[in-house]
Amino acid sequence: MKLRNTTKKQRRIISIVLVLAAIAVIVIVYLLWTRSEPATGRIYLSQSAEQIQKGEEVAVSVRLDSYQPIDTEKATVQYDSAMLTYKETKYDKTRFDSSLPAVANDDTVMVQAAILGGKTIQEDAPVATLVFLAQNDGKTKVLLSGGNAIRAGTATHPQLEPERKKQ
Repeated sequence: MKLRNTTKKQRRIISIVLVLAAIAVIVIVYLLWTRSEPATGRIYLSQSAEQIQKGEEVAVSVRLDSYQPIDTEKATVQYDSAMLTYKETKYDKTRFDSSLPAVANDDTVMVQAAILGGKTIQEDAPVATLVFLAQNDGKTKVLLSGGNAIRAGTATHPQLEPERKKQ
């Protein structure tokens, strides 16, 4: 269709469509190039991979390094149930003064801890220690599969480090 043979109304519609398409392209480019806000902290494991021997206990510490004050933390840890059996969760080395019992399923354990009374923490601190019993000899991994930190009911979305990197 040639522009000369179009009516005034058709040309106006074509102009509007072209302007809207240009705006859409600009918005998409802006959204793709805009940096996301930095993480408010990180949840990580003290160790994630280990050579194990049948019958030994394997302890993995869930830690939170918060860059802003928080009062509640939740983390889900995944493990290989063919190599490990979940035994218990210890909250004895944490700064959190309240904890819910760990929720253990076939190959995950979820821990939750909180500080009560309006107090918060803003540092690198242990949340809980998960203890597993090795079922076989070999190498296994324990991974962080989910988590969040909260202040006054608002999620802060810290960065999750599924595997602890060697430093």
